[in-house]
Amino acid sequence: MKIQYSLCAGALLLSLFTAHAGAASIVSDFDNAGNGLDGWTVIGDPVGGAATYQATGGNPGGFAQVSDNGAGAVIYWAAPSKFHGNLSSYLGGTLRFDMSQSPLANLFLATLGDIQLVSPGLTLVTEVFSNANLPTLAFQTETVSLSTSTAWRVGTTGGALATASDLQTVLGNVTGILIRGEISLLIDTNGLDNVVLEQNVPEPSTAALLLAGLAAAFAFRKRVSH
Repeated sequence: MKIQYSLCAGALLLSLFTAHAGAASIVSDFDNAGNGLDGWTVIGDPVGGAATYQATGGNPGGFAQVSDNGAGAVIYWAAPSKFHGNLSSYLGGTLRFDMSQSPLANLFLATLGDIQLVSPGLTLVTEVFSNANLPTLAFQTETVSLSTSTAWRVGTTGGALATASDLQTVLGNVTGILIRGEISLLIDTNGLDNVVLEQNVPEPSTAALLLAGLAAAFAFRKRVSH
């Protein structure tokens, strides 16, 4: 019995570590000049009607850049098709990206949020930037949880708080992920790098705690049985 328990517990720990090592991610790091913008586009009023690829100056390597034309429409980065579809397995995971911004004056909050998760019939938005967390001239990393621990709202930043069911619905059929690329009311330039959508898996420390719990449960059962 003791050997059988040890084998089962070891197999569980191995599976948890393997899951952590093999966590599925969708990535745009813009480091391959041949891929350029990697399918990312922008909506709004960019100079020249599009974003540009910069081979150097990112965090590190290449990055995507967009400049504001000043026509009034808020610019959003639009993720390519590899970030679309059934992303249900990413519920509880994270969306992470690096962003730079210039200038840093006249920053504003957007009623359509800083991140939009779009699906047919339902769009969820959330704020990333605030007076306590503003973009900088240098690239800084922003991380957003794909769970109700983030204040996702329905439609606009003034909408109802999204439920776990709302997140499940949207992630089940994602048709768009938008990241705000215009932060200042002035004519500004925005950089995007290292966009990563990652599943949630137990950390190795969590796996170790689970194994310790199993060991304690086994020891208790053994004492009771005797």
